[in-house]
Amino acid sequence: MVAKNKKLIRKNIVCKPSYHLTSIKALPDYKIEVTFVDGSGGIVDYTQLIMSECPGVFRELRDIQAFNKVQIVRGVATWPWPNDIDVCPETMWVQLRINNGVWVVKSGGT
Repeated sequence: MVAKNKKLIRKNIVCKPSYHLTSIKALPDYKIEVTFVDGSGGIVDYTQLIMSECPGVFRELRDIQAFNKVQIVRGVATWPWPNDIDVCPETMWVQLRINNGVWVVKSGGT
């Protein structure tokens, strides 16, 4: 341990915010199941956004095989494809908490 400003700091410890993802699983019908580092989690439903008239970059995820490739990169939900889509984990964490573990993502916002 190293003393710094009268606080003890351990070397090689990485603190992760509560909203970093620890697990993710693609489910049927454009849904994902997520778990965060603090143990919370839930289901995020992208159906309304992806199937909307204006899904933006999420249009590419209408291909269910592309959608099912969701993965975690540095604590963030990511779909790997030419236009990489990352989803803000803070927003996901907050929306799941205030919506009792189920967040339906809609076109044009939350």
